[in-house]
Amino acid sequence: RRFMAVFAGSCVPFDVEGADVPETDDGTHAKTVPLIPKDPTKGSRAMRIARRVFLEGGDAEAVTEGEEITLMRWMNFVVTQIEKDEAGRVIRLIGRSNPEGSPKTTKLKVNWIADVPEKSTVQLVEYDFLISKPKLEDDDDWHDFLVDPSEVVTEALGDPLLNHINEGEFVQLERRGFFRCDRPFGGPEVPARFIMVPDGKSKAMSVLGGAATHR
Repeated sequence: RRFMAVFAGSCVPFDVEGADVPETDDGTHAKTVPLIPKDPTKGSRAMRIARRVFLEGGDAEAVTEGEEITLMRWMNFVVTQIEKDEAGRVIRLIGRSNPEGSPKTTKLKVNWIADVPEKSTVQLVEYDFLISKPKLEDDDDWHDFLVDPSEVVTEALGDPLLNHINEGEFVQLERRGFFRCDRPFGGPEVPARFIMVPDGKSKAMSVLGGAATHR
């Protein structure tokens, strides 16, 4: 099953308007999407949509004013305004929908999370290599090559349905990778915890990568 999540500490709000965009953000608006895009026979789910969504910070920095981008599983939007802080960092995007647009025409196809009350807050866990050097020599002191920390925990805003994943179940987070639920949602003080499943590659399979150094 596929879901989306964005890093909470670096995400950027994107305020949108236009056709097929909810007029209110009361959390009741949703779009029906397949659980597995390439196999609709596996069922569908409700994906929350809203006038404000959150994008990954890196994606927001890559956008130019006037550019059309695709919000995955929803539709295309034209970025009409970019707001930056004094340091030049993007802090807000504004745009309008283009329901007739095609993902085939856009350079950026981004994951996102609707700013609705029931969005989840989850922990994404990655484990780096224990030793930073591929092969230790006889005179190497292995203590000098320990990766610290080898466990990286990042808070993310996620699809509301991530709070309903059971321990041991696997999910795919768009553009990020596969994760196993290590701890299910246990209330506001006990967020769901997901551990990234290693894919055996030294380089991330997506442009997002992860928080661990080897990703």
